[in-house]
Amino acid sequence: MLKTLPFLLDRFIPESLVENSDTLTRSRILVSLLLATLCVGLLGEVASLARSGVSGDMSRGNFMSLVSMIPAAVALFILKRFSSLVIASVFFGILQSVVIVGFILLTGDYFLSPVIHMLIIIPVIQFLVNGQLAGVIWTGIIIIINISLLAMSVLGIEVVKIDGQTDVAAQHALTSSFVIVFVAIVGIVYEKVGRGLRQQLRLERNNFHYQARHDPLTQLANRKSFYKILKTALVHARRLSEPVAVIFIDLNEFKPINDTYGHAAGDELLKHTAAQIVSALRHSDTAFRLGGDEFVVILPGGDEGRALITAKHIA
Repeated sequence: MLKTLPFLLDRFIPESLVENSDTLTRSRILVSLLLATLCVGLLGEVASLARSGVSGDMSRGNFMSLVSMIPAAVALFILKRFSSLVIASVFFGILQSVVIVGFILLTGDYFLSPVIHMLIIIPVIQFLVNGQLAGVIWTGIIIIINISLLAMSVLGIEVVKIDGQTDVAAQHALTSSFVIVFVAIVGIVYEKVGRGLRQQLRLERNNFHYQARHDPLTQLANRKSFYKILKTALVHARRLSEPVAVIFIDLNEFKPINDTYGHAAGDELLKHTAAQIVSALRHSDTAFRLGGDEFVVILPGGDEGRALITAKHIA
């Protein structure tokens, strides 16, 4: 299932954000957390309906579950419509803050509210999507909101409440479950994205090492690799008392071809020559391009006779 997660998330991401690996990664994080918020809100609505009965009036739980899904839905719409991670995540932070603060004021005072700990999800998303500075700013905003709500409770400022206090325990359980599920999803997404980044880094590192040791035009080993492999072959031959052959190859009249037909034709000739050289070698042999029209072949265990046969096959 985790293998199909990126494909599912990409359906909500605009094409302009898919082209860059960094924005794609951050977009996947944002979309996964927004979808998680919608799913948990939907589950909360189902749970509230199960408690109150389908024929009863809308309870506080029904109301909270429905409203809690609005910020995530709006953020997904903004992301898809305007292709902006910053705008989508900031709108989510603002709307989610308003919704949670409204719930706190409507469901009781600061100390009894079942939704106060939901504020933690806002800076977490900002840290993951917009980076350290945005995360610190939103952490400061949430701290100010908490202090303000605490001051209102301590000063005894009255707030308008809906419903009674009969389902506060259930709301505590619901919102606690929401935070637990949210943290679990953050962990899964972070691990998944981290694994993808590590794999990408490993591929890029391997590609870097490959490019550092090979000629970019012919994909043969380069001059640096030649000296290293030649030294190893000589040490090995000396230790086992066996021969090693080296064939030097250059192309006659290569410069006039370049001058007459252009460098593109010259490049094609070099690639064709490299392919012809490789086709004449054994698995233990190695071909190199030293630069220009100069090529070298190392034949471990090859004597003069083997070198002559290989040279004829190449020619």
